[in-house]
Amino acid sequence: MCGKRGLKESLKARAIGYRALNVIRRAKLVKVIGVFDKSIYLGFGRRYLVSMVGNMDYMTPYSILLEVDKSFKSLGVRSDTSVELKSSALVFDAGTLTVGLEKASIWTPPSYSLSRKSIKGVSQIGLNLRILRDAIYTCPSREGLVPLLEEVEKKGPLKLFLEDKDATEPTLSQRARPAVEALMWGLFGGSTSVVLDRASVLIGLGPGLTPSCDDFLAGLMLSLLIGGKAIFGRKSTELSFYGKVATLVSRLARGKTNVYGESLLIQAKSGEGPKVVIDLIHSILTGKPSEVASLSRSVLNIGETSGADIATGIFYGIRFLLSKLEHLEVQRIDEFYRET
Repeated sequence: MCGKRGLKESLKARAIGYRALNVIRRAKLVKVIGVFDKSIYLGFGRRYLVSMVGNMDYMTPYSILLEVDKSFKSLGVRSDTSVELKSSALVFDAGTLTVGLEKASIWTPPSYSLSRKSIKGVSQIGLNLRILRDAIYTCPSREGLVPLLEEVEKKGPLKLFLEDKDATEPTLSQRARPAVEALMWGLFGGSTSVVLDRASVLIGLGPGLTPSCDDFLAGLMLSLLIGGKAIFGRKSTELSFYGKVATLVSRLARGKTNVYGESLLIQAKSGEGPKVVIDLIHSILTGKPSEVASLSRSVLNIGETSGADIATGIFYGIRFLLSKLEHLEVQRIDEFYRET
């Protein structure tokens, strides 16, 4: 390959996220942070992380989409090496790899006009949520937070409480569950302090390129922001609360997790993330079961545990919003009967 033979490789960017473009234009110091099979991560100073990907599913506003049909590891790019911007191209490690940007389109996330009228009813969203849950169970790895969902759904909280007393070495899900449950109660009660206190326990916890609990929190926040806007409206107090919490959680991540987890949570506070993740959330709220099933499988393909952990966070977030939606529908029925 190019790295082993000393050959130079040249690739073209198909698209560049609008936020990535702004970062590159202002860049003074660029370094390769990590090289993986499906992505290369570039660090722009101490604050910004831009990913280069080969699959539109993984595209974010902070991404560059390349025309590539091989593992990024085979390109000969090394971590912790410098990258220069020369004549609309990114030049890696003294020319080992050149990525042309001149023909790249500027990518912005698809525009979804969600409202109470456009989303499905409680029963249909509930069905879509069960389809997501069943897809999560198919994840072969149990190192992440899949057991968090699996154990509560199948065993119930009382049996889990009794089993935990005998556990000599708690699993990740057993360690995370008390904080997750308290965080959800904090959301239900509108308590910023409770949510942040429990989020501080979760941030940085777990395996994976992005720690499992960071993935979970990102999925949770994205579903609350996107779903909350549709259910309650852009100017609602509920959406304002979710936005405030997401912003504070992203700030809390600084220094408590790695650069990948922090970057994911920074994007989530703006309602942004991998395209396929955003598509899945919209599909649960508006789509058909077959569409939800297909997108769920695609999300699960993100990393070894990341996709399943993000999906678990989405499940918790949509289930929380579903309980709110049920309450609103009961209120509407009560008002109808009072008027008649």
